Amino acid sequence: MNFLQTLLFIGCGLTLATQSAIASAEDAATRAVDRYLEAVGGRAAWAEARGEYVLAVTTDPRRPLPYTFELCWDFTQPRTAERARMQSRTQLRGYAAGEGWSLGRDVGAPEGTLRSWSAEEGATNEKLWRAALEVVTHRLAARDADLAVQGGAGEWAGWIEISENGTPIARLLTDETGAPQRYRRLADGTSLVFGPLVDRGPIRFPKHGAFDPGASFEVIAMELSRDPPQAVFRRPVAGHDGSMNCR
Repeated sequence: MNFLQTLLFIGCGLTLATQSAIASAEDAATRAVDRYLEAVGGRAAWAEARGEYVLAVTTDPRRPLPYTFELCWDFTQPRTAERARMQSRTQLRGYAAGEGWSLGRDVGAPEGTLRSWSAEEGATNEKLWRAALEVVTHRLAARDADLAVQGGAGEWAGWIEISENGTPIARLLTDETGAPQRYRRLADGTSLVFGPLVDRGPIRFPKHGAFDPGASFEVIAMELSRDPPQAVFRRPVAGHDGSMNCR
């Protein structure tokens, strides 16, 4: 074997070793995802879901009193509706078909201030939707071909890195049982820390959690729906009564 043949032989060996290491890391990440899906209620329950409703009580050190937060999200397309209720004010937000809106209403006021989002705000909301934990969980359970997982490297060793069409969008850390411990959404750097899982009908979801750093929250209700969620996703034509309906 001459010198060039030796280099070729070594290069091929290194390439095969690298490919083997990558495949092994992907296999480990896939097994970690399987454990995670099993821990939160099973692949079937999340794959069959079309959307969710969540009610939480949020405590924010920047606000004097806790407030309730509700969301109704579609898992199959970027449609979101949210309501935050504070002592004297209700804030609503919606997004669908590339257009978003916000409405603030003070207690006792017959109407609020309705504002349309800029194109940039809408694009940001869609990015956040695509990388939200519950949406990602549904997509992983449904084996969405646009998503891929691999083990994290460096400071993210032990995490599951989730990519969409080759671009990392989130990282998930689970314990040995598959229960979620931390989640980081890369589009905006949001970092979540989760408490223990509790039964939520056919699934399991953290009882409470916190933004790191920031507000803490307790999940009061969390429901998945097999039917497309119904809410005021699009901008209201003639005002909004401030209600929140996800069915």
